[in-house]
Amino acid sequence: MSLKGINWKKWLPITGGALIVLVFLAYFIITSSFFLTKVALPIAGNFLQMEIKADSVKVSGLSKVDVKGLKVTPNGEETILEAGEVLAELNKLDLSFASFSIKEVYLDKGLVNIVQTPDGGNLAAVLKMFSGESDTNKPPMALQVDKVTVKDSTVKWKMIGADNSVMGADLMKVNVAGAGIGTELSGKVNVTTDLDFYMGSNYKAEPEQYMGGAFLADLVVPLTKEMMPG
Repeated sequence: MSLKGINWKKWLPITGGALIVLVFLAYFIITSSFFLTKVALPIAGNFLQMEIKADSVKVSGLSKVDVKGLKVTPNGEETILEAGEVLAELNKLDLSFASFSIKEVYLDKGLVNIVQTPDGGNLAAVLKMFSGESDTNKPPMALQVDKVTVKDSTVKWKMIGADNSVMGADLMKVNVAGAGIGTELSGKVNVTTDLDFYMGSNYKAEPEQYMGGAFLADLVVPLTKEMMPG
């Protein structure tokens, strides 16, 4: 059949409708929790040399992401991040990735576990990804976060020496409320936590020295780059 014999008035609406349906199907498949947890996260983890798992991922309007049961483990290292729920909502994104404006970041029942060893540790594995050479002619990325909330979370830091000695700190029941936080060094942050600091001669044994107590801080940082030295 030649193209001249095709009834375009009949087939164009059908073809257009089919394409619209395919686009909608592709959107729902790509943004489905099954696709994101079983396909997208493993691919991202493989690229970042990490294991990234989540119980569920929900994307709303391509600007809001809600992740539940998140677990991030650098290859060959201890898990560095766990979270009951992480929610992030984007205001706008520069297509050149030069600036981010985030409406809200919410973390519930998070666990940040930082381990430093003579060979590096899990934090070094993460920082290694960002240690490439940067373009000095390119301005630094600008970041602005309108609202930050952290509820009932824990931060653990442990440094193991070459002689197997250990020094660390545990911040428990961490609650953070922040607003207007960005690279311009401006914003307000309220932090409450219970802090335990410890030292020991062998990281495999119970630490010999403990010190701890409640911690509360209200930080207001109205600084700008022009006010910083250098």
